[in-house]
Amino acid sequence: RTEIEQQFKWDLSTLYKNDDEWEKDFADLDSKIEKAASFAGKLNNAEAIAAYFEASTALSRNVSNLFTYTSLRKSEDTRAEQVLKGIVVLLVSTLLSATFKLHTLHWLLVNTLQI
Repeated sequence: RTEIEQQFKWDLSTLYKNDDEWEKDFADLDSKIEKAASFAGKLNNAEAIAAYFEASTALSRNVSNLFTYTSLRKSEDTRAEQVLKGIVVLLVSTLLSATFKLHTLHWLLVNTLQI
């Protein structure tokens, strides 16, 4: 990997500047899910609905960025055992769980609108 010219390497800085930034975002995932969930029973006006969809969209992007960064970092050098090896299974299961919670939450909230 060190022998590869920079122009041929992925620039993951558009997702996260470094692994520490990724870890911080990952640690905040539950609070972002809770924020989206806080709209339950409150989607009774345009402002609340718009705020929910904004929070929901931000959460979906966050989950996508976490997964994409992890996947690409792992693929950078498949010989590098320390590159998220043990975390990958945990991450994938957590992200799948977050995605399921998000979709379930979205379904529940939209159905409270009774439209």
